[in-house]
This record gives sequence, C-alpha cells and structure tokens, in this order.
Amino acid sequence: MLNLSLISSEIHNKWYFVAEEIIDKDFIEKVKNEVNKENRKRGEKNWGLNSVRLLSLLYKDKIFLKLFKNEQIHKIVSKLLGDKYIYSFFFANTVYSSTSSINFHRDHPTQLGSNIFKSVNNNYLLSVQLIILLDDFDLENGATLVIPHSHKKDISNNEIKNTQKDIIKHAKSIVAKKGSILIYDPNLLHSSGINKTNNSRSVIILSFCQPFIRTQENIGIHSGNFLNESESFKEMIGYKLPKQQVSQTHIHKGNFFFPLKLRIKKIIKNILRISK
Repeated sequence: MLNLSLISSEIHNKWYFVAEEIIDKDFIEKVKNEVNKENRKRGEKNWGLNSVRLLSLLYKDKIFLKLFKNEQIHKIVSKLLGDKYIYSFFFANTVYSSTSSINFHRDHPTQLGSNIFKSVNNNYLLSVQLIILLDDFDLENGATLVIPHSHKKDISNNEIKNTQKDIIKHAKSIVAKKGSILIYDPNLLHSSGINKTNNSRSVIILSFCQPFIRTQENIGIHSGNFLNESESFKEMIGYKLPKQQVSQTHIHKGNFFFPLKLRIKKIIKNILRISK
C-alpha cells in the first residue's frame, strides 16, 4: 500500500523516492514487449550510444494508455503537485548491452528555471517525473544513478558538465525490482549507469507539471484520439489548454506594418507639435 506522506517527505528531503513494485509484473512484461516491438519500428537511435528512445507513447499501443491511467501513479502525482497538475510527456528509454553512462544532468532546466522559483524550504514542486522500471535495476545493467540533495545546488549547466568526475563520487545507484517507480524532481542530478550485461534495460518516463508550466508535448494536434475520454482526463492531458497566441504589442521579425504605423504616428505627432 502506498504511503503518500512518506513519499512526499522523502521527495522534499532527498528529492527522490523509490516506490517498490507498485505495478503488476505480468502487466509490466506486456509493456516491455510492446516497447521492444515499437523500438524496432520507430525507435529513435540518434540520442545516445546503443540506446533507443521511443517518444509520444499516448499515441501508440493502447497498453501505454492503460499504464498512463494507473491509479497509483495519479495518487502520487496529486500528492506532490496538487489536484490541478497537467501532463507534460510520456516516453520509453532502452539501453542495450555495452551502453556507456550518460553525463549527469538536470532535465529540461529551461522549462523549470532554477531554484529561485522554489519556496524557502524547498517544499513546492514545479514538476515531477516518474521512471517506471520495465526490468529489474541492478549494479550491472545500467541502473539510474542519482545525486541525493543535489536539487539544492543552484549550479550552471557548464559547471555540471565540467565536474562530472567529482559528481559521480556522490552517486547512488537505484537498485529495485521491475514494476517499481522512481519518483524525482527534474532538478535532481541524475544519469543512467553502464549496462555491462548482455540484456537490454528499459524504462518508461512520465512527467507532470503545474498548470501554469508550458508542457513539452503538444497534445492538441492529436486531440481526436481522446474524444471519448472524460472531461477531467482531457483537462489533465492539456486538451483544453489555449493555443499559442502571437503578441500584438511586440514588433516581430517580418511584421512590417506595425513598426511603420508607429513611425507614422510619431511623425504626425512631431508635425502637430511644430505647427503649434
């Protein structure tokens, strides 16, 4: 049974928590099989050495939508972000044999800004991410590495890039069974480990954010996929978010008439002033 108060406490202390074996293993196995099939058809292989990323899972097999709707997941997110959270992205990562570790990093820092947006006691989350384990994580197969308490260090991306050897000294490997969920704030420094085995290791990564944060996936172009869903579900996935608007008060590149109008007004004003 989920201890939501414990999860919240641990998230705000270490900025991550592992909820052990939350999702049924037989179901997880079906999800893993579908990820393998989709990887062969449309997985992106350019983002990392011997790794595949599978994006936009909501628009692929229905098993991913079923996973997305898992009640336990939304209890966790609601506890951490409040009831008005919205969906940001949903994809799978698979690392194959001999995959090297990636650099420690923070996820989408330009979306979330820095720690200046957090409250004094760091108890307010702008976003939360969940890594759903589709395989057991151990020290040999590239388990996710995290740096506890690193969310409190407001250091630049360049500093992170230039201090990788020092950072890894403080790393903790997430060792857990498949069906477990690693919950963390994207400001936490983390990385994948090195897969030294002959088997692949897959995860699902799911992100939610506060309703005033710009989501990373544009659900609007696929809104027809969710016509039969409940109104609350549509709202949560950003179905009702307003479309991007072009400002009428700024001069944009290629906007010829707006600056010309301002120039004419200024000339007329000067003429009237001189005539007086």
